[in-house]
Amino acid sequence: MANGHKAETWSIESPPPSFFRIHGASKSDFENALGNTVTAEASQAKDNFHSGLLRTIKLPNAKIVSACPRDC
Repeated sequence: MANGHKAETWSIESPPPSFFRIHGASKSDFENALGNTVTAEASQAKDNFHSGLLRTIKLPNAKIVSACPRDC
């Protein structure tokens, strides 16, 4: 990967689709991201496995959406 970052596969929980619509990310934003690199910041699960709760997501169109109900 570029910039010394290593690609990893994680299972990430997020709010429902309606949350993202309210916060400016449409269904088409996510559909257009399919097959492209998406960067997510998550709070790691306590079991130390590759799973966690979504905090922010950066879509390929450079849109950044916070998944936190309040600034986290």
